[in-house]
Amino acid sequence: MIGDGIYHCVKYVHNFDPNVYKKPHAFISKICERAFVQRIKKDKRLDAVRYKHFTNQVFDIDMVENNQIDYNIYLDINKKVYEYENQPYMLKNKKPKKTEHQCLYEVDETNTTTIIEELIANYTEDED
Repeated sequence: MIGDGIYHCVKYVHNFDPNVYKKPHAFISKICERAFVQRIKKDKRLDAVRYKHFTNQVFDIDMVENNQIDYNIYLDINKKVYEYENQPYMLKNKKPKKTEHQCLYEVDETNTTTIIEELIANYTEDED
């Protein structure tokens, strides 16, 4: 994590403008803080992927029966995955599933065939 902070400081220190910013220490501290936050988010995401893989692919109920793993550990892993997937910033980035197209106005289904027939008749008359 400290390495990430140093890496980002070296990478972005060229953006420091002494005419705009008066405190170089604050600029560098902010770069480090953002690097730490990004590292923590990345680690949480990777942990959630590992836990989800374990629960979906590796875990088997026979492991509990053979005393290879405690069932409470399995429940704890599921809880961590659930908490990660339901964080507020995770939910706002998810796009809603596409549903049927909703019409902005009401359409009378019985009258649509006559409207279409009228349009076809008008189109054919215009061609003649």
